[in-house]
Amino acid sequence: MSLIETAIRRELRTRPDQGQRSVDEILTGRSFAAVVLDDGSVGTAMDYQGYHGGGSPGAVVCRRGPQVTDYLGTSPGRSLLDCDLVRTPPAGLDLTRQAVKIALLSALSRPWLRPTALAEAGLGHVVAPFDEVHAHQAGSTVTEALTRAVGSAGTVGVIGFGGLMEHLAEVDGVGRVLVADLHDAPRAERVRSTLARFNARFGEARIQLVGDDLHRLADECEVVQITPSSLCNATMDEVLRTLRGLRLIVVGPSGAVPPPVWQAHGAVLACTELRDSRFVRAYHHDDHLYEWYVEYDRRLAYWPQERRPAE
Repeated sequence: MSLIETAIRRELRTRPDQGQRSVDEILTGRSFAAVVLDDGSVGTAMDYQGYHGGGSPGAVVCRRGPQVTDYLGTSPGRSLLDCDLVRTPPAGLDLTRQAVKIALLSALSRPWLRPTALAEAGLGHVVAPFDEVHAHQAGSTVTEALTRAVGSAGTVGVIGFGGLMEHLAEVDGVGRVLVADLHDAPRAERVRSTLARFNARFGEARIQLVGDDLHRLADECEVVQITPSSLCNATMDEVLRTLRGLRLIVVGPSGAVPPPVWQAHGAVLACTELRDSRFVRAYHHDDHLYEWYVEYDRRLAYWPQERRPAE
């Protein structure tokens, strides 16, 4: 069963109110697709088509009312989880429709990511600013959670150039960070210069590119950071099969699905973003503010709490 099917069948369908939700708005044309539900919940997911096409306000398409119904392939009284878009396998969807599908599931997943729900699931969490998540800060909640997730691993893998790559390289005991980037050719110079800057600070080539060799990560790493944007180009299930049995750190805004879905695949730490109406307003009107929300908005990190023995 794919990760998305697991999310739908084992988690999203367990809430009786899911069938009552409707979609107010679908936004496409930028690097992320966005879906707004009738209760105000916002879900987003990377749109590889918009990401490579450099979306702008002029390219934004906003769908409401009958346009939403047609786009999703649904009808009154029919659960969103049964709409044509959700039921269509990735091979039958273009990149933008796949992104909208993931954004819809993200919006429907919001109840699982509320503080009370996380606590009831035995998960610790923190909502932290960008710099606390992406840079090592001794004593910070995120650094402590990341250190626990890494454990005694000396070599850590990263899929996709970014995420917590720099932060991972500074965790005590980590000697190498192996980065598998499937899309490094178009931005090769920026990748090389960024790596050179990071490694100059370490005084060694601690962060190393390994091309697209996921099997090397599986062979040499105990812990691997994955990006949930793999849901948006339908490669996530292949990634999970290759890394089966390893501890996973899930980092990215496209991963706001119910936590048990990630935990079932070995996730020991997840970091995502919960976007709201501010992001939607920026999507419509403001290039610079939109990019700020994409790059620097606050992050939600969560992890399994250590179980204490009964007294």
